[in-house]
Amino acid sequence: MQQVSELLFNKNCSNEFLFSLPEETFVQLKSEIPHYQIARELNTTDIGLVNLMTEGTGHLASKSEARRAIQSNAISINKIRISDPETSLNVDNWILGKYIVVENGKKNKFIVELV
Repeated sequence: MQQVSELLFNKNCSNEFLFSLPEETFVQLKSEIPHYQIARELNTTDIGLVNLMTEGTGHLASKSEARRAIQSNAISINKIRISDPETSLNVDNWILGKYIVVENGKKNKFIVELV
């Protein structure tokens, strides 16, 4: 539980910390913050961040809203701020091969899981 708190509340939490966490922490995390599941088949190649935020999760209502959020530096993937709306996520972005932690602003966090 301490690792979940660290992830959610420590602003100095790093990408390296996320990738060091065991599966059990992500299972706990899914009960603490919103989580979305997307079919693994949809991610057989790179998936665009804009598509993930809109079509993949429905977290943002439109692609233009997703682009604006990304361009205004509101979006972080696994604790790394993303500013290019053309960013694609690949196999290296998925923690344990199946999780991505997304932040939209300071307090809006969710997890995406490949199933």
